Amino acid sequence: MMFNKQNMACFFLVLFSLKSYAKEDFNLISQCTDEYETSCNVVLTVNGKKNILLRHIKSPNIEKVSEDIFHVVSSCGSPCVGHYFIGKHEEDYTEELISFDIKSKCIIESDSRKKKIYAKKMFTNKRKILIDLSDKKFNILPSKFNYYSDFSEMSKFDNAGELNLIANDYGEILFKKKIQNPCGSNSK
Repeated sequence: MMFNKQNMACFFLVLFSLKSYAKEDFNLISQCTDEYETSCNVVLTVNGKKNILLRHIKSPNIEKVSEDIFHVVSSCGSPCVGHYFIGKHEEDYTEELISFDIKSKCIIESDSRKKKIYAKKMFTNKRKILIDLSDKKFNILPSKFNYYSDFSEMSKFDNAGELNLIANDYGEILFKKKIQNPCGSNSK
């Protein structure tokens, strides 16, 4: 084969395009001991290195929510559901997830023992109180031990990053509030 200018240009174009598509290896998988998923390990692979992040969890559901973050949901007993947010070098966890916005990396969670709803930036421990559920107006909520279940079904972030915090009981709206930028600025 003869290398003329046109062939050389094609060769370098192919060579450089291969290099630009070689992205960093980042994946998350579950490895279970049985078909019922009663005991599973969640394995993170970054640049060819495998690391077991979670051991012996039940029925993990893994979803890639952005280029660099996975959301893992697993059962931790009724009514408990564990939510893990896993990045290449960081992770976050909550049992009482209400909603999250991946663009702003904002997590909305409750703490039923403290009767609070918090907003926090993903991968930080800095929480900001959004709602104090010990206020008398929240006595209408049916759940007293797991407040997140009253809010998680209908509460969502809109396209502008505003939180629509909604408590409901079998479709009946009990409380509704729109909260702009609940986690504050977009910086971590």
